[in-house]
Amino acid sequence: MAFENLTRHLGKAVETRAIKPSFFAAFFLAQDVHNQELVEFDTKSFGAGIAPFVNPLKDGKPVEIEGYDNNILKLPTIKPSKILTSGDLSKKPFGKAVYDATSKNAQARELMTDAIDDNGDRIDVRLEVMRIDASFNGSLTIVGEGEDRVVNFGRDAANTVDLGAGFYWDDTSPDIDGDMRDFIKIVAGNGYSATHIVGRSESIAPLIAEVKTETDFRRVENGGLKFQSMLDVNGAIYEGTYLNIEIWSYDGVYKDAAGATQKAVPEKKVVVMSAVSENEMSYGYAGDVVLELDMALDYSVDASNNTISKVIPNRSTVEVESVLTGAPLLKGRNSTLVATVLK
Repeated sequence: MAFENLTRHLGKAVETRAIKPSFFAAFFLAQDVHNQELVEFDTKSFGAGIAPFVNPLKDGKPVEIEGYDNNILKLPTIKPSKILTSGDLSKKPFGKAVYDATSKNAQARELMTDAIDDNGDRIDVRLEVMRIDASFNGSLTIVGEGEDRVVNFGRDAANTVDLGAGFYWDDTSPDIDGDMRDFIKIVAGNGYSATHIVGRSESIAPLIAEVKTETDFRRVENGGLKFQSMLDVNGAIYEGTYLNIEIWSYDGVYKDAAGATQKAVPEKKVVVMSAVSENEMSYGYAGDVVLELDMALDYSVDASNNTISKVIPNRSTVEVESVLTGAPLLKGRNSTLVATVLK
């Protein structure tokens, strides 16, 4: 089949691809789409101040300017690709009968769609892992081909808590209710309202066991959840609400670059988050020179979801490459609090 026809199918497939459901995307709802590799952003450090009283005959009293740090970040580029060979065309498509009469052209389009979906899923997972990294660590660790750096958003040290021996939630007499109230106070002191606490099921279990007998604890089995869409995320379990904070267990996993299964959320820790913050996803230019110059060496398609996908033909292979340049920005650097709660 002609590569031009294949590319038209590529464009259609990319535009209709569904984004992989992700849990932590709900805490980075704002999106900034631009054409720059370098992004300049401010991180906010103080909560709301109060207006001073003065006699009406007196001049206005100067107030403290809220603290901001200016940051410049070189956005990382994510670029998965899949190689399709003539041997792939000879294989039985997934879910097809052995003697299915699917034409080679139709089979090639199916393989192309599968490759696009796989690339897109890998990008979605990478972005989710980056959001988890920013939320739990207050930073991004960017390591890969030609990349080895850490981006620190400057979260205050007070927002990283280790309960310590004798106070962990799996010790004999923990003060879980007191800990929750302390977490809320710390986040509130930075001008944010704590709305969610998230951790692996083993980290959340002591919290559930402790607060399920409290009058402030409630479960909502059907409907009424602000983040009900999270129920579509594999590994996410809504446990209930306590002190106006939604409690979620999240046991999601992913495969790293070596193909090994990794736990998305770290063990023994929980993160307390605010659903209302300045945090955002920043998308820059993917650096596709071929697309920019309208060259015919390969066929590029501007995709939805800020991704560019390309077909790169060779004599014996076709490469399907997807490119996205972007990162989550923890602009509300103290909108999250991380606590080590298990010993």
